[in-house]
Amino acid sequence: MTKVRTEKAPLDIVLEASLTLAASKPWRDVTLQEIADAASLNLSDLYGVTDKSKLVVELEPWADKAMSAEKADMTEAPRERLFDSIMRRFEYLEVHRAGVLSMLKGRSTQNIANLVKARRQTAAWAITASALDTGEPMKVAAQTLGLIRVITQTENAWRTDDAGDYARTMAVLDAGLIELEERLGQFSKFSSRFRPRGATSSQPEAPQAETSKG
Repeated sequence: MTKVRTEKAPLDIVLEASLTLAASKPWRDVTLQEIADAASLNLSDLYGVTDKSKLVVELEPWADKAMSAEKADMTEAPRERLFDSIMRRFEYLEVHRAGVLSMLKGRSTQNIANLVKARRQTAAWAITASALDTGEPMKVAAQTLGLIRVITQTENAWRTDDAGDYARTMAVLDAGLIELEERLGQFSKFSSRFRPRGATSSQPEAPQAETSKG
């Protein structure tokens, strides 16, 4: 079970107020004044801080924090640690499912650049939360890019996975991580061809595929 942070940042309070309102009516019909009221703030408190467009983008880092709510279990293989970290994120989103889905419908083309940046930060934080932020920079970069695709595919599955058991979400995540693990193994073999003779990699070999979770 994901641990809920006891001390909430002001922006977290605003986001949770936004999610509550978005769960009750379409996000497009929610006003910033209503959000301020629900967060027990004056509208002027939000001036220059955030707006409805920014709040949709800020959903990403808000959910990312859940991935590091628990310390990585170093007895698990790297892929299992990634699985656990990323699933904590979707379990946290599930608490606010109706509001999250409503806000996600509010994404517009003007958000795309920010969302791409946010998704990259999500992937990077998943690696950090899983204690995998070590080794060769090129391989970490490749792992980050691969995770962007895996997390996006998993989010698409989560959006329609309303059975309550996360079965579809976990299946898509697990399959994506297995494929990424295989690709990273191939990347290691390829990059080793260009490593100076006598040099060794500080990044451990990709772990062997294990029994899927879920």
